[in-house]
Amino acid sequence: MLTLEHIMQVIHHTINKAEYCFLITHDLRAGANARLMQPFGPDEEMNIWFGSGTASRKIREIDKYEKVTLAYAYHEESAYVTLKGIATKVDDEEIKRKYWRSSFLDFWPDGAPSENYTVVKFVPNYIEVINFKQKLAPEPYGLKPAILMREDGDWRIEYPKN
Repeated sequence: MLTLEHIMQVIHHTINKAEYCFLITHDLRAGANARLMQPFGPDEEMNIWFGSGTASRKIREIDKYEKVTLAYAYHEESAYVTLKGIATKVDDEEIKRKYWRSSFLDFWPDGAPSENYTVVKFVPNYIEVINFKQKLAPEPYGLKPAILMREDGDWRIEYPKN
């Protein structure tokens, strides 16, 4: 039997090991757009954070349609995590400093305070995960992921249907 604690541990492990993910936004005319991102997180509340340019296509799309998908793959453990949720732009100076990498100076030479730099906060409400090495592959073996749903701030297991 899967436990919420075990699933969450595997999700955090897989996301942290993967390092990169695809952020998938939606343009109501053109469809889905995916781009490779190096996120921060997940934090203690399972939120994931990204640095971005204020004039980027992803920010324009998030401003129009806040529902996005994140997709992580960690090949060394035959694992993936997919998260669905809400993304919002955060321009708070303290948050921008917190979610800053020195490698960003190539894009924003003025640093975190730059008005061309913003942060995206992603709050998931759905997570699915498989990680064979961590023994998280519900029966039948690996054919269906473990799924978590957030309701009223609390996560619950959504057992795969046969």
